[in-house]
Order: sequence, then structure tokens, then C-alpha cells
Amino acid sequence: MRNFGVKISKDGFDVKTATQSQLSMSSKFDSLKVKQKVTTQVTILNGVTDVTHTFAHGLSYVPAFACFVSEVGADAYFAIPWYDPGILIFAQILDIDTWIDGTNLSVRLQGFGGGNETLDLRYFIFYNQLDS
Repeated sequence: MRNFGVKISKDGFDVKTATQSQLSMSSKFDSLKVKQKVTTQVTILNGVTDVTHTFAHGLSYVPAFACFVSEVGADAYFAIPWYDPGILIFAQILDIDTWIDGTNLSVRLQGFGGGNETLDLRYFIFYNQLDS
């Protein structure tokens, strides 16, 4: 039983005899493998805010990751890095950046003016290692 797993062939190809290039999907294809998914809330206070949140990922290498931001209660998330000049989505000017190393994922939030803003941050850490 060497030829097992899930396969979906492209139109016109028999899934039982298709080569890898003739498949739309195979469980042998490399894919992102989620280690951790976290949603947390952060508040940017009225005035000037410059704060960095750091989350330990528990891996000894630099993993792939994705980060998103949303207003609390909204039904849409935006990919980070994110810049809002204060007229698009959020009440104040926001600049949100993120980076990762062999220990931590860091998210830097900078806010200017507007009013207090509470945000949902959602991030995913993957087992997949980023190439160096």
C-alpha cells in the first residue's frame, strides 16, 4: 500500500494513473500546517500609542505566519501589515506591522488621534519553516 492518500485529478485525467502535474490536489502536496491560531484583543488609546505585543510560538526556528486585524464585532479581517489613514475603517490613524524570529511573533501597533480603539488581532503560526 504505497499509493495511498487523497487525490483529485484535473479534468480529463484518471485519478488512478495521473502524474503529480495532472492532479489538482494531493495529500502529498506541501501545504501550510497550522500549529497555533490565536485571537486576542488590544486597545489603542486616544492620542499617540506605540506598543509592541510579543507572543511566544514555542518553535526553535522561524515559522511561516499570518496576521489579521479587525474592529471588535466586525465581520471582516484585514491582513497585516495594515495602514489606515483614519478615514477607511478605524477611528484613528493606524499603522500595524508584524515580524517573527526563532522565538516570538511580534505585532507593533501605532495609533494617532481619533479615540480609543479596541481591535481583534488574529494570528496563525504554521509548522512550516521559512527559508533562510
